[in-house]
Amino acid sequence: TIQSPNVVTVASPVTVDQVTVNSGGTLATSVTLTNSGNLALNGNFQLEQGGLATGGTFVYGSAGTLTFNNSSGSYGVNGTDVFWPTSSGPVNVNVSGAGGMTLNAARTVTGTFQTSSAITNANNLTFNGTAQLNSGGSFGAAPTYGSASTLLYNTGGTYGRSSEWASGATSEPANVQLSNNTTLNYPNGGGSFTHTITGRSEERTSELQS
Repeated sequence: TIQSPNVVTVASPVTVDQVTVNSGGTLATSVTLTNSGNLALNGNFQLEQGGLATGGTFVYGSAGTLTFNNSSGSYGVNGTDVFWPTSSGPVNVNVSGAGGMTLNAARTVTGTFQTSSAITNANNLTFNGTAQLNSGGSFGAAPTYGSASTLLYNTGGTYGRSSEWASGATSEPANVQLSNNTTLNYPNGGGSFTHTITGRSEERTSELQS
């Protein structure tokens, strides 16, 4: 069991069995980690540069987080990857490494999805929670937003609206929030539609026009 706030980093290929990561704990790998039994993640599983997981499917709890911390090269996620199952998958996903991520299969995130780098094939993402763009973050295609979704611009400075907020019923987040002194250049992405923007201790309705 990996307890909070401990971080265990795997630096040599290893096979594990009956591992639990508690909330606040982290299991990280920069090599191939093979799961031969039960791997329960109530904390964070982190893929470093060169990291990979194989074997049995991971099971994420209500606080389970998957982090991509690859420094270069977009990390490709495929439908059979055990670290991101479609059932009992990560509640939160954090793309913190500069390499970014390429999503080659449909996935839904119910908690917080945050990124500090480029997300390729973001059209395979469905958000029923918060989609957070940090400095350096971007979506290469329009994701699908659920009725309880929030798009959070947390980049600081001025961010030009793009694929992360497109026009269309499923491409528009239910809520939009600005934080970290971020200014949104919403005409940047073109289109003409109205939306409510919340943040900075106020709520206002803005018309977004090209």
